[in-house]
Amino acid sequence: MLLNIGFVEAKKRFDFACAVFHDTDLAPLNDRIPYGCDEQTMKTVVHLSVGVSSWNYTLPYKTLIGGVLKISTEHFLAANGYSNSYWGWGGEDDDLEKRLNATNIQYIHINESIARYLALPHPKQTRSKSKLRYSLLDKASERMHLDGLNTLKYKIITTSERRYYTYFLVSLHRPF
Repeated sequence: MLLNIGFVEAKKRFDFACAVFHDTDLAPLNDRIPYGCDEQTMKTVVHLSVGVSSWNYTLPYKTLIGGVLKISTEHFLAANGYSNSYWGWGGEDDDLEKRLNATNIQYIHINESIARYLALPHPKQTRSKSKLRYSLLDKASERMHLDGLNTLKYKIITTSERRYYTYFLVSLHRPF
């Protein structure tokens, strides 16, 4: 839900052709990672965080698109953004991958020798293994038009413009 809010609020302020969704605990290890919008990004979604230190710089599974993802606004809108139904850690990225497949939007993993990230230490959260999470993933492509950008409900409490980012404090409406 927070990723969708960031996208919607950014679109209100800026005209952009693509977005990069970036986990805050991943620090890039080189300056060759292609964060900018390019012709390739307009055609296909690009998974950037292929080589992450906590995964020994290899993908744990081939359909992983979490961590750092570059996507055109057109593709993000076609997928109806992220699901708003995942709370806590885990599932929203896998759900988006299923949405992309359902809309025939292709994605690629960038070369792991370029896209290398250091996973910054932080208190570990237990990955949600609830039955609800698995049920949501099973029906991701069926739910995609009923749960996402088009059903996003939130209220901005405060906004604070910073040099490199804008901070929003929001009140969320939990969809279930």
